[in-house]
Amino acid sequence: MGAALLGRFVGWPDFGRPRDLGRFLVCAVAAGPLCGALIGSATITVVLHGAFIPAFGPYWAGDGLAVLTVGSALLCAPAARSLGAAAAGPLLAVLATGLCTVVGFWPNQVPLAYLVLPVLGCAGVRYGVATLISAGLVMTLTANVLTAAGHGPWAALAHSPRVEAASLQLFLAVGLLGAWAMVIGTQERAEAQARLREESAARHRIESLQRVTALIATAATTEAIAAILATEGIPLIAEHGVIGVVSIDGHQVRTWPSVGFPRDIARQFELLPLAAHTQLTIAIRTGRTVVFESLDQIGAQFPDTMPSYRVTDTRSALALPVQTGGITLAGLVFGFRTEGPIDPQSRALADILVELTAQALDRARLYEREHRAAHELQRALMPTLPSTLPGVAIDASYRPADITHDVGGDWYDVFALPRGRVGVAIGDVVGHDLRAAASMGKLQALLRMIVATGTGPADVLSRLDDAALQITTASAAPSATASTTPQPVTSATPAPAIRHRC
Repeated sequence: MGAALLGRFVGWPDFGRPRDLGRFLVCAVAAGPLCGALIGSATITVVLHGAFIPAFGPYWAGDGLAVLTVGSALLCAPAARSLGAAAAGPLLAVLATGLCTVVGFWPNQVPLAYLVLPVLGCAGVRYGVATLISAGLVMTLTANVLTAAGHGPWAALAHSPRVEAASLQLFLAVGLLGAWAMVIGTQERAEAQARLREESAARHRIESLQRVTALIATAATTEAIAAILATEGIPLIAEHGVIGVVSIDGHQVRTWPSVGFPRDIARQFELLPLAAHTQLTIAIRTGRTVVFESLDQIGAQFPDTMPSYRVTDTRSALALPVQTGGITLAGLVFGFRTEGPIDPQSRALADILVELTAQALDRARLYEREHRAAHELQRALMPTLPSTLPGVAIDASYRPADITHDVGGDWYDVFALPRGRVGVAIGDVVGHDLRAAASMGKLQALLRMIVATGTGPADVLSRLDDAALQITTASAAPSATASTTPQPVTSATPAPAIRHRC
């Protein structure tokens, strides 16, 4: 009857949940034995002409305790299978409960039965409900056997066996249920604390991910992005790791290790051929995720690099390609010091980080291509200084104020003039962009043409000023020119004429 009611309202109970325990007590421990006690007491009353109430109490208490201990142990049998050589702690807890029961129920004059209750509670709190139920079964059997043999505080009630049985079963049931309630409360508190820790960790991860996203969004170069991932991104997910970026020619992979990575190993793998046999390069070449869940798997695949995995204490690893538009730009490797499958939360965060990295690297590569083009344009516009000029030593250094763009309207020129003269020009078109550089190139070419027919610096500037009206982007181009014949250092030449047009 109890099993039928329990299956109808609960199914297979989870004794770690208060609701399932309550329904088990109502259905299996109370209602089922109640039916048995009614039938047994009625039979005694009718057949043996005994009293109904005195027979009903022991029947109900005995059957209820039997279901509470033996029935719950049967239902917990799958979880209690761990009690064996592989689980010495739970087994010792059960044995200690039995020993304390013997000590508590052996003397008749000194009441020591309560000694078993703390041991029972500690066994449940330390090893769980399955151990508690197994220990409770041992306690119940031992206490009943010793009481039947005339030992323990209940031996004084031997003249009234029904009272003795009912009160003993009540004591055992209350003790077991009290320990059971304490274990459930302890487990619920531990689960609540674990949930709080998980929520706190999740909030921390989200905040850290937001910080990494903001940092990557403002990073302009590949090196800046890699540095952010190495210091902020990878430690968010794993104990250590590496980011590898494919070179422009597509033949090599440059790597940046995370914080705390051994320097000697980082230097050893700083620049890898794309064809190298490593977890990172395989993920980049194939465009697929490469996962290893144990050190044995890593050793079987990469025997040559096993020393580096051992030094970093890597037990499992995850490598993800960073792709955009079907092109693999880089790869991320996450190393973990625990074996087994990668945690789903860590995997989800790694996927998000890969997406952010792909967008950032795509943007950085576009910027770097533009930067290289601007740099090459600027260098192309700079003049090639003559190797020799009569009586003049020449040197030039170009140091742009805006190192971000490395392009602008600053320019210089040195050239030979007829009759042993040397022309020197320094100019500046306002701006730090390609428009300023293009204007600078036009002005420089005009200057060379005007100098060929000019009579002196003032004349050259005047004619250049008139010609510059045709260059609409050169709205503000201060310049200075000088034409001089090489003289000894002690002699002075007229100051170059300077004109401004705004």
